[in-house]
Amino acid sequence: MRIPLLAASTLLLTSPAFADTLIDNANGIQVDAAGKLQRFTGLVIGRDGRVVRLLARGEARPGNVDARIDAKRRTLLPGLIDAHGHVMGLGLGAIQLDLVGTRSIAELQQRLRDHAAANPGQGWILGRGWNQEMWSDKRLPTSADLDVAVAGRPVWLERVDGHASVGNQAALREAGITGATKAPKGGRIENGLFVDAATALVTTKIPTTSPAQYERALTEAQRLLLSNGLTAVADMGTSIDDWNALRRMGDSGRLQVRVMSYSADIAPLLSIAGAMSAE
Repeated sequence: MRIPLLAASTLLLTSPAFADTLIDNANGIQVDAAGKLQRFTGLVIGRDGRVVRLLARGEARPGNVDARIDAKRRTLLPGLIDAHGHVMGLGLGAIQLDLVGTRSIAELQQRLRDHAAANPGQGWILGRGWNQEMWSDKRLPTSADLDVAVAGRPVWLERVDGHASVGNQAALREAGITGATKAPKGGRIENGLFVDAATALVTTKIPTTSPAQYERALTEAQRLLLSNGLTAVADMGTSIDDWNALRRMGDSGRLQVRVMSYSADIAPLLSIAGAMSAE
């Protein structure tokens, strides 16, 4: 049985800002300063956003709070922190076509049709997660298979392990791939399927992610994190585009998770923070 789980700071997002708040009727669990497990059923939050006190079962509740939240006996934990995450990767993956668990090429085609219908436009359709080993015929997908589902806009679908991808004819045209295109060393091309080093022939031609797409991905990543009780994450490899999306959402009050960014490289770090002058 799945136990409903709440993170304290996630629950507080629904309460009035800068108000005394009582969270009651909770199955509260935390580890105290001595490392001992501590249980509580009520939690009082001050106007500064800090925990004022924990309340045990049967203990009197304050009557002068500005807001009361009924936890409905759900488990309440301090916000969890992911020490090694890839926030934008999580978000971008979530807004792309999910092919994990497909049991046949026909199911892949149907998911592709459904995704195209739910996301109309002329932009590339990107997806990931197919695995022909889970299909009864174990046949690798081809461009022709994708064209049956979506022929008018570029489609590029990555295998679950990242070692192969398949594109439809529109994607191959956009990438300048023809029958005369030779696979580079360490790669293979076969009926629209690109393996290992050959995938770069197409991936380098896919349009860069727009600012709007970055914000959509970040919004989805935030939803996934908060829904699992994660209220802070160390982002291991933040790019300039990632940072700009974080700043835009933070400055506009839409960022509800704490992100501790580790720069993807020296160049983004210097661009964001500047070089310190030598003493």
